[in-house]
Amino acid sequence: MTEYTGTIRYYNNWVLAWLPEELGAYYRSLLPKAWGVNPPMNRPHVSIVRAFETPDREAWGDGDGETLTVQVMDGVETDGTYFWLDCFSDEVGAIRRSLGLRTFRDDYRYNIYTTYHITVGNVK
Repeated sequence: MTEYTGTIRYYNNWVLAWLPEELGAYYRSLLPKAWGVNPPMNRPHVSIVRAFETPDREAWGDGDGETLTVQVMDGVETDGTYFWLDCFSDEVGAIRRSLGLRTFRDDYRYNIYTTYHITVGNVK
């Protein structure tokens, strides 16, 4: 695993941890050119809160601009359309809990999905 530092940012109904721009470019460079993998619409990030979730607004904005660490698994995963890196972060889980949201590790429905992810490309 490789560790990266991200910056926490709150946007409308999203909370993201922005990661270094070169992270996505590096992992895309490891993929065969013949696959035609394109960069994603946004720079590399971990989604901490997604727009459809309902966080506790009392804690909204806490930590904006601060940094966190993410442990990234070596190896690109794919479903044939999207390409991503699995990653872990106790800090992401702590932010989600502070906003009244469950983490993947807390939620029995996600017992096989215990990681977050960073999209590095797609073939769309």
